[in-house]
Amino acid sequence: MSSTIDNRITDLIEAIKPELGEVCFSGITAYEIFLNREDISHDYFLTVFTNDVSGVRQKIDSLFSGEYASKSPILTIFYINASDFSLKIEIVETVHRITAGDFDPNRIFTKFITDLSAGKLNLELLYVIKSGDELILYDPLNVKDGLDFCKPVGNLPENPEETGDLALRALELSFAYQIPVSDDFRILFQEFEYPKSEKSINRFRDLLFAILASASPSIHLIECLHLKIFHAYFPEMTLMVGIEQKKEYNHKDVFYHTCQVVDNICTMTDDVWLRFAALVHDIAKPRTKRFNEKSGWTFHGHEVLGSRMMKGVFHRLNLPMEKLQYIRLLIKFHLRPIALAKRGVTDSAVRRLITELGDYSIDLITLCRADITSKNLAKVKEYLKNYDIVVERIKEVIEKDRIREFEPPVGGEEIMKVCNLKPSRQVGIIKNEIEEAILSGEIENTYDAAYDLLLKLKEKYNL
Repeated sequence: MSSTIDNRITDLIEAIKPELGEVCFSGITAYEIFLNREDISHDYFLTVFTNDVSGVRQKIDSLFSGEYASKSPILTIFYINASDFSLKIEIVETVHRITAGDFDPNRIFTKFITDLSAGKLNLELLYVIKSGDELILYDPLNVKDGLDFCKPVGNLPENPEETGDLALRALELSFAYQIPVSDDFRILFQEFEYPKSEKSINRFRDLLFAILASASPSIHLIECLHLKIFHAYFPEMTLMVGIEQKKEYNHKDVFYHTCQVVDNICTMTDDVWLRFAALVHDIAKPRTKRFNEKSGWTFHGHEVLGSRMMKGVFHRLNLPMEKLQYIRLLIKFHLRPIALAKRGVTDSAVRRLITELGDYSIDLITLCRADITSKNLAKVKEYLKNYDIVVERIKEVIEKDRIREFEPPVGGEEIMKVCNLKPSRQVGIIKNEIEEAILSGEIENTYDAAYDLLLKLKEKYNL
């Protein structure tokens, strides 16, 4: 068993053991090592078993600067959050002195294990001991045998809040480590009534964004649907599911289409908020679905209604309100670019979109590209070409506006003063020559360069 551990953590372990106690990797860090990952995350969890808490604290303080918190008479926790890693150390005070080769947590802190064991996934009770250059798994409660995955170890808590927290935590770990959810877990939680407390809502929010940050979110989004988690916390996602047939007409399953759009956009951007926009861009389709006898199913106005729905979603999921306008704009305008690719569209129409979106124009085009889920390759090629046209039109209009608004460092008043001219066509000619020299890169866009050129033009025109 081998993993790459930060040298600072290794130094800390060597500083504490064996004279002050035994140090183990624990919790999620131990689980990562158990999975034999080449590079574990930089969020480290350690447990120190010692009868010299003050001595351990001195060693920690000599290497790190952080905060301590007392959780119980036998447990002190140290926290550090640095720019490149975080560290949490549980310092467990023991009754018996620990010496090398005499590490027996079952004997030393039975109460500590008992307190943690009931109704948890028990990753807290999985330990990896560093013995020389070796990392040895210590698993006093056979946690690894219960990681099927997400098969809860022990009995579930009676408190629904704790059980719901367990379900969300299990999924966090499952998604983070790409381990399939077990059938036992699905059966256990498929009909579970998830709690609606602020803590649970925040945990769901964090889980959702962890999913969106992954390489292929659709797998986990579908799992959230099957486990009825969306039903509890984000019912708008559940309403997207299903295809309705009338006469010869049906429509795409909006939920599965959305999952594909999210996967598509993940190949184009790491921006989790742009990925969230992909998740919610069709959120209002179920509410705007209508059937037309001649043309089939329509979703007129879903982009406008979806934009309006976002305020309620942000409040319910405790999302940062500073991101609301960004998401609303992308939803509201996600159908607009395709219309701008048509022949004869004026600069003013393109300019209107640029004005509405500000700096988000390119993000909108990225969303539109991801929204192409047709299996017809000819259509896909055509749509992508249309979006290329829109991007070029946006660039052209921005450049035209930039040139129109451009003012050279030397203005008309100074030209008239230096060249002894009155307001006339000649002033405009000189000003245009200076502008063109700057825009073409012949001279720098500085006062001195423009003034030097002005003097040369004065000589050129014998003024």
